[in-house]
Amino acid sequence: MSRYIYVGSAWPYVNGPLHLGHVAGLVSADVIARYHRLVGDEVLWTSGSDCHGTPITERARKEGRTAREVAQQYHGVVKLTFERLGFSYSLYWATMEPEHHARVQESFSALYKAGYIMEGEYKHARCDHCGESRADREINGICPSCQAEARGDQCDTCGKELNPSELLNPVCAKCSSKITFETTRELFLNLPVLEERLREWVASQGHWRENANRVSDGQQAVGAHGGKPGCLETVLGARRGACLLRDRQGQHPVSYAHVAGDPDVSWSGSALAHRLKRVPRF
Repeated sequence: MSRYIYVGSAWPYVNGPLHLGHVAGLVSADVIARYHRLVGDEVLWTSGSDCHGTPITERARKEGRTAREVAQQYHGVVKLTFERLGFSYSLYWATMEPEHHARVQESFSALYKAGYIMEGEYKHARCDHCGESRADREINGICPSCQAEARGDQCDTCGKELNPSELLNPVCAKCSSKITFETTRELFLNLPVLEERLREWVASQGHWRENANRVSDGQQAVGAHGGKPGCLETVLGARRGACLLRDRQGQHPVSYAHVAGDPDVSWSGSALAHRLKRVPRF
């Protein structure tokens, strides 16, 4: 009896051509999709070009172009490369496409109405010299855990995942000037209300391999500095929820009365892409 198999793989940033690391990280998804097709399963494998984010805006700044111009150029290059390599995507598109924007906004609104999005305070990082917002990877500082140099998203020395505001002596990665944090009202994924359902779902996955269960139970160990929480514990550890918005232009605009301006959906735009209505439903 055939099964319905969904394969979801990472969306590469289109700030340049593909390199071997991209291919190495994605080829396993192609193998899985091909295997399930061969045994008669109905397979849906979706992905696309992530046209927003720090790597693209940084390249655009250096080249004196807009982020959209950079994304348009390399989306075509990346898509053609995948085709020449024989990757068997069911659908490969781009986060800058109008239909993608519309579906992200639709999904965001549905989550909000269902109570899965909550309001809270968020500390935005801004460079005193540049006068611009800075993403976590655009901030350098000292890890509060091991005192090593670290970025605003994580410490590569001890493996600790960080928020930029946790760094000691945070500075702009571009000009080394002081970073100031401004508190604003933002929207967050309401993780506490989903915790019980997430734990029940993970516990019901009897077919998962032992290493996947260890990661989900928080037993994964990395490096010489001790353990690192597994993926589920990392997600649920963010008790306030995960911030869905970013003070950047050119992403997926959303407007709510209690959020100043027209902020953009950031990482959640790519996550929501996996359930777009353009893709045939099983």
